[in-house]
Amino acid sequence: MRTWIVLILLLLSACTTPNTPEVKHFENLCVSNDHMWMRMTPLDDGKKMSDQACWGCMPDGDYHFCSEQEYQTYLGTHDDDHTMKGMNHGEMIVSHGGSDGSVQAGPYRIDYLDRTFVSGEPSHLSFLLTDSKGEKVTSLDIEHEKPMHLVLVRADLQYFDHLHPSLEGAQWETPVTFLAPGNYRVWVDFTKDMQHYLVDFDFIVGGTESQPEPHRLGEFSVNSNIPQEVPSGMPSFEFTVMKNGIEMPITETFLGANAHLILIDATRTEFVHDHDMTLDGDGVLSFTPILSHPGLHRAWVQFIADGKDRIATFPFTVKK
Repeated sequence: MRTWIVLILLLLSACTTPNTPEVKHFENLCVSNDHMWMRMTPLDDGKKMSDQACWGCMPDGDYHFCSEQEYQTYLGTHDDDHTMKGMNHGEMIVSHGGSDGSVQAGPYRIDYLDRTFVSGEPSHLSFLLTDSKGEKVTSLDIEHEKPMHLVLVRADLQYFDHLHPSLEGAQWETPVTFLAPGNYRVWVDFTKDMQHYLVDFDFIVGGTESQPEPHRLGEFSVNSNIPQEVPSGMPSFEFTVMKNGIEMPITETFLGANAHLILIDATRTEFVHDHDMTLDGDGVLSFTPILSHPGLHRAWVQFIADGKDRIATFPFTVKK
């Protein structure tokens, strides 16, 4: 029994910021400078210094510091005019695979394997990455605690999921069971050598079994300030987590952030993945996504409360 407790504590410590005065001071300094507090591999001038991920501060896409002393040195020698190149910041390489089984993204080829799905039956989403030499890519940068993020949704913006493949042999794979048939799209989001890539594929889930989407809030509710029509640009979105009519403080991190927000439009042309990095311990989740495509959208906000992943969703329209 004691062994299991130790293992659980070790797993929890790997997923959350260490709660020591020194680390909290470092985190507060980082956030006060509008820099990103996150868990990923350390970088120095774009060079990966270790394969071991750490909690630390990322002032731009070329640096991620694991110690406050290194960060303080950086602040004294660099201007604050760098462009963040992590998830949803700065330039990324975007490729659309459509219904094809492979797509080229920069120097990498992404092959989408095992695309035969039947609703209600366990299956896998599997991808193979190869570089310009044809060699299999089995090491990716850690972004928000994971080497790869998958987002999938049906064409009617129903049946959303956010998954994280792991390396199985030479391919990236995650189990999945689709609850309903239909046309789906999956976005594959990864970073290699600090270059961010986003590719998507379309596929069909067959079968006749259709189950409703699960309610993923439990006893919680989420209030949103999103109006029925939203102007394009960088609107301010806020979501307040409630329990029994009272604001519920969010004190657990979800993939290295206070919360994640994913926005997709009805044509699935616009895909935005944003984060609340404040980690301020209140029940308000804040985002400033960049929206440019007019029309119907849906938002999914993800966070952890009472130890469980929670997802709330809201439809809205971006004005023309």
